[in-house]
Amino acid sequence: LLLIAYAYVIEITLFRFRITPGERWGTPGQWFALSLALPLYAILVFLVLQPEWLENAALKRSFTAPERLMTEARVMFLYLKLLLVPAISNLALFYDDFPVSRGLMQPASTVWAVLGVGAAALSALLLIRRAPWFAFGVLWFLAGHAMESTIVLLELIHPHRNYLAYLGPMLALCVGGAALFRRTHAWMPMAVSGIILLALAGTTALRAYQWRNPLDLAAYEVRHRPNSPRANYEIGRLLNVAARQSKQPALNADAIRYLRRAAALEPTEISGLIGIAIASGGPLPAADLGQLLDRLSSRPLMPNQVSYLEALITCQRGKLCETPPEQINAIFAALLAHPALRPAVKSDALTILGIYYAEQLGDLPAAERLMREAVAELPDDPARYINLAQVLLFVPDTTGALDALKSARQRDTLGANQSRILKLSRDAEAMQTQRESSGGDRVDVGEQ
Repeated sequence: LLLIAYAYVIEITLFRFRITPGERWGTPGQWFALSLALPLYAILVFLVLQPEWLENAALKRSFTAPERLMTEARVMFLYLKLLLVPAISNLALFYDDFPVSRGLMQPASTVWAVLGVGAAALSALLLIRRAPWFAFGVLWFLAGHAMESTIVLLELIHPHRNYLAYLGPMLALCVGGAALFRRTHAWMPMAVSGIILLALAGTTALRAYQWRNPLDLAAYEVRHRPNSPRANYEIGRLLNVAARQSKQPALNADAIRYLRRAAALEPTEISGLIGIAIASGGPLPAADLGQLLDRLSSRPLMPNQVSYLEALITCQRGKLCETPPEQINAIFAALLAHPALRPAVKSDALTILGIYYAEQLGDLPAAERLMREAVAELPDDPARYINLAQVLLFVPDTTGALDALKSARQRDTLGANQSRILKLSRDAEAMQTQRESSGGDRVDVGEQ
């Protein structure tokens, strides 16, 4: 999506809209007017006519679009710091402890960051002819963040957003530095390049050593970013795994301590509280359950949070947890009741709960009802019909299962689920034949 923006930066800084003499099919300026300016204008009109789009997106985040814009000004300088000063202490998996800018002076660095980004952009435009590589570096970097670091309400920081954006500052430094020293100190670019390569090699080696095993990496992350909810959650989760594997309860106590801290650091997240439910192995303490229900009721579940629910149910299946059914039902009831819940997330939650009813409670009618509700939320998703068919085979309702599989086959236009559909269809047909030959008696589905 940013390809046109990148091409435009190259054009205005280096090629400057030069055209071949006698060109008959239009100019670069006209092409960019159609491919860049017109879509930007359409986006602006959409935002003016649909202001609730940003408001609805903000319901799922702990910040608004203006707050995100102010915060991202500070994030731009963090990204440059990671590029220019790649100290091992600056590198992390999670940057979720980065404070949100609630105003130009909250924190005070916000106003300076906003002015800095504005000054850099203005300087680049003014110096396009006198310092084209400086202009290229600045404008390319900003263009690289035009989508992920502006009004689209994604998470605030992910360093991988720079895999193309960094190309601008890197080329500007290399080409500009080489041009600056070429005549007076021809040896300087090679010497500086060698030093940089040695420094980066050393940093990479240290970082690779920290990645030697997951628990060591998690300990490093939480040591350097103690206020990161995700870093605390990750070490808590891994300590819980280690406690089970080594049968050392003391490790599990440490796991719960980190998970509780993760829950306290991020008042809207559910990961820490779900982690406590898994690590405790029994009923979730009343205070923790109350917090979890409040969080599920106050904000719709995000797609990346569905895995926590799945982990909770998987834990019950493996007999590693014994969360009471009434607590499981309360958790799912709270999240399913939110009016802003996305259909895909709601369908996933219904499916996970249906699996729980089928496998843990043995309540097949309830499992069938939940799977049908999941289908109703995403009627064009073949996977939902496959899940329904699997439950119907347990009922057993082979006719209903075959109908569900037929619906799945009709919607599986790319054939991604063909093997699953074929296998379940054969099972259903075999069960139906066996049932007819036995005079309609109930068939033992065994491992179907």
